[in-house]
Amino acid sequence: MRIFLIFLCSLCFAEEDVKPNYVYSAVCLRVIDGDTIEAEIDYGFKQKGIWKIRLLRIDCPEIREKGGEEARNYVFKKIEGKEIIVKSQKPDSFGRYLGEIYYYQDKIQINLNQELLDKKLAKER
Repeated sequence: MRIFLIFLCSLCFAEEDVKPNYVYSAVCLRVIDGDTIEAEIDYGFKQKGIWKIRLLRIDCPEIREKGGEEARNYVFKKIEGKEIIVKSQKPDSFGRYLGEIYYYQDKIQINLNQELLDKKLAKER
Protein backbone atom coordinates (compact mmCIF):
# COMPACT_ATOMS: atom_id res chain seq x y z
CA MET A 1 0.00 0.00 0.00
CA ARG A 2 2.83 2.42 0.87
CA ILE A 3 4.52 1.84 -2.46
CA PHE A 4 1.26 2.56 -4.28
CA LEU A 5 0.82 5.86 -2.38
CA ILE A 6 4.39 6.92 -3.09
CA PHE A 7 3.87 6.12 -6.77
CA LEU A 8 0.59 8.07 -6.82
CA CYS A 9 2.20 11.10 -5.16
CA SER A 10 5.11 11.04 -7.59
CA LEU A 11 2.66 11.18 -10.49
CA CYS A 12 0.96 14.23 -9.00
CA PHE A 13 4.23 16.12 -8.59
CA ALA A 14 5.46 15.09 -12.03
CA GLU A 15 2.33 16.49 -13.68
CA GLU A 16 2.74 19.84 -11.89
CA ASP A 17 6.23 20.27 -13.36
CA VAL A 18 5.08 19.64 -16.93
CA LYS A 19 4.38 22.89 -18.77
CA PRO A 20 2.00 22.72 -21.72
CA ASN A 21 3.36 23.63 -25.14
CA TYR A 22 1.31 25.10 -27.96
CA VAL A 23 2.53 25.36 -31.54
CA TYR A 24 1.36 28.21 -33.76
CA SER A 25 2.10 29.60 -37.18
CA ALA A 26 2.91 33.32 -36.92
CA VAL A 27 4.44 36.34 -38.60
CA CYS A 28 7.11 38.35 -36.81
CA LEU A 29 5.86 41.95 -36.86
CA ARG A 30 8.64 43.56 -34.85
CA VAL A 31 11.92 42.66 -33.17
CA ILE A 32 12.05 44.50 -29.85
CA ASP A 33 15.47 43.22 -28.81
CA GLY A 34 17.51 40.06 -29.20
CA ASP A 35 15.20 37.94 -27.06
CA THR A 36 11.78 39.61 -27.43
CA ILE A 37 9.60 39.91 -30.51
CA GLU A 38 6.05 40.91 -31.36
CA ALA A 39 4.20 38.45 -33.56
CA GLU A 40 0.82 37.98 -35.14
CA ILE A 41 -0.21 34.51 -34.00
CA ASP A 42 -2.56 32.45 -36.16
CA TYR A 43 -4.84 30.44 -33.84
CA GLY A 44 -6.59 28.76 -36.77
CA PHE A 45 -10.15 29.16 -38.03
CA LYS A 46 -9.32 32.72 -39.22
CA GLN A 47 -8.57 33.84 -35.65
CA LYS A 48 -5.40 35.86 -35.01
CA GLY A 49 -3.86 37.89 -32.22
CA ILE A 50 -0.79 40.05 -31.65
CA TRP A 51 1.47 39.05 -28.74
CA LYS A 52 4.91 39.74 -27.36
CA ILE A 53 7.03 36.60 -27.27
CA ARG A 54 10.06 36.27 -24.96
CA LEU A 55 12.49 33.70 -26.33
CA LEU A 56 12.62 30.80 -23.90
CA ARG A 57 15.88 29.55 -22.31
CA ILE A 58 18.02 32.49 -23.46
CA ASP A 59 19.05 35.95 -22.36
CA CYS A 60 20.46 38.49 -24.84
CA PRO A 61 22.14 41.71 -23.74
CA GLU A 62 19.85 44.75 -23.59
CA ILE A 63 20.00 47.09 -26.60
CA ARG A 64 22.28 49.60 -24.83
CA GLU A 65 24.61 46.91 -23.50
CA LYS A 66 27.58 45.52 -25.41
CA GLY A 67 26.32 42.99 -27.96
CA GLY A 68 22.68 44.04 -27.58
CA GLU A 69 22.39 45.83 -30.90
CA GLU A 70 24.21 42.98 -32.66
CA ALA A 71 21.78 40.39 -31.23
CA ARG A 72 18.75 42.51 -32.17
CA ASN A 73 20.03 43.05 -35.73
CA TYR A 74 20.70 39.33 -36.14
CA VAL A 75 17.15 38.44 -35.11
CA PHE A 76 15.78 41.26 -37.29
CA LYS A 77 17.57 39.92 -40.39
CA LYS A 78 16.41 36.37 -39.73
CA ILE A 79 12.72 36.78 -38.93
CA GLU A 80 11.20 40.29 -39.03
CA GLY A 81 8.31 40.34 -41.51
CA LYS A 82 8.65 36.60 -42.09
CA GLU A 83 6.60 33.53 -41.24
CA ILE A 84 7.75 31.72 -38.12
CA ILE A 85 6.66 28.86 -35.89
CA VAL A 86 6.10 29.63 -32.20
CA LYS A 87 6.17 26.85 -29.63
CA SER A 88 4.88 28.67 -26.56
CA GLN A 89 4.20 28.27 -22.88
CA LYS A 90 2.34 30.42 -20.37
CA PRO A 91 3.04 34.17 -20.06
CA ASP A 92 5.82 35.51 -17.85
CA SER A 93 5.35 38.17 -15.16
CA PHE A 94 5.49 40.92 -17.83
CA GLY A 95 2.64 39.42 -19.89
CA ARG A 96 4.94 38.12 -22.63
CA TYR A 97 4.51 34.55 -23.75
CA LEU A 98 7.61 32.38 -23.45
CA GLY A 99 8.50 30.45 -26.56
CA GLU A 100 10.88 28.71 -28.88
CA ILE A 101 10.97 30.41 -32.27
CA TYR A 102 11.60 28.49 -35.48
CA TYR A 103 12.13 29.87 -38.96
CA TYR A 104 12.86 28.32 -42.33
CA GLN A 105 16.03 28.81 -44.32
CA ASP A 106 16.34 26.87 -47.58
CA LYS A 107 13.46 24.60 -46.47
CA ILE A 108 15.30 23.72 -43.24
CA GLN A 109 13.63 24.51 -39.94
CA ILE A 110 16.00 26.38 -37.60
CA ASN A 111 15.53 26.98 -33.86
CA LEU A 112 16.34 30.69 -33.42
CA ASN A 113 16.80 30.35 -29.65
CA GLN A 114 19.48 27.70 -30.08
CA GLU A 115 21.09 29.56 -32.96
CA LEU A 116 21.55 32.67 -30.78
CA LEU A 117 23.23 30.50 -28.13
CA ASP A 118 25.45 28.80 -30.70
CA LYS A 119 26.58 32.15 -32.14
CA LYS A 120 27.29 33.50 -28.63
CA LEU A 121 24.72 36.29 -29.08
CA ALA A 122 22.83 35.04 -26.01
CA LYS A 123 23.47 33.25 -22.73
CA GLU A 124 21.51 30.33 -21.42
CA ARG A 125 18.91 31.19 -18.77
